[in-house]
Amino acid sequence: MPFYFVSASDGTNVVKMFRDAIAAAYRYRKDPTDFIDQVLQELEGFSSEGETEDTSSTSGGSASVKPV
Repeated sequence: MPFYFVSASDGTNVVKMFRDAIAAAYRYRKDPTDFIDQVLQELEGFSSEGETEDTSSTSGGSASVKPV
């Protein structure tokens, strides 16, 4: 979202700022992917891949120790 210079005393650019903020929030609500969301999705993918590899590599009834 862009940076706005607004005046609370006479209302200059206040309405435009709120309209743009609402429009940006609506766009984000419809498509919530941003850089942080993409990184978190990748990290979730790594943790689930690591869990499946750990459980598939164990043999018989031996317990596996997962790092914390």
